[in-house]
Parts: sequence; C-alpha cells; structure tokens
Amino acid sequence: MTTRYRLDLRPTGVSHMRLVAQLIDADSGAELGTIRRNSAFRVQQQGHRLQLNVESSARGEADSTAPELSGTLGMFIFRSDGSLSYWMRPLSATRYLFDDGNDMFVLCSKR
Repeated sequence: MTTRYRLDLRPTGVSHMRLVAQLIDADSGAELGTIRRNSAFRVQQQGHRLQLNVESSARGEADSTAPELSGTLGMFIFRSDGSLSYWMRPLSATRYLFDDGNDMFVLCSKR
C-alpha cells in the first residue's frame, strides 16, 4: 500500500489534509484499489502539542471497496466533528514530526 498526504497547516483559519491511498499488487504492479479522504480543521498550538478540531471531512466518490484499504484508514482526522491532539517536534528549521501517540506519525516539510 502506498499513502500520500498533502497537509496545508495554517496557524489561523482553516487547515486542510488530503490523503490518497493505493493498494498495489507487489507481483504485477497492478492497482487493486484506491481511496481518497479530505479534512478541514482548525489548529491551536499549546506548547509542543497541536490541538485539531475537525470541521468537515469527505470521502472520494469512487473509493475502492477493498477491505485492506477501508479497514486500515479509518483515521480520526478524516471524521467530522473530531477533536484530537498531536505531539509536535521540530526536527530542523523546516521539518516537523507529528505523532498521535498511537501507530501513526507524519513527517512534514515547511514550504
């Protein structure tokens, strides 16, 4: 499975995260399924933590029904009206690590 994220994190106003996940057959390279998720949220920084309040989320209209995709990507940031907190660690002047305390982290580069 390959997963691509696009994060538009803004200190004020609405931020966005988009996800595209593809399940690919390792032998043939054929795509077995794809899902897309979008999330709009507001952020408040509290020390080394980011508090996110999800305002809206959406699913792709042509999502695959492959159980390998739908079961592993029920991420809370893509659920409307969710509230979550990420631990944020600066790695350099332009790179940050976000950790949700479970089994996911996101490495971001500031542009």
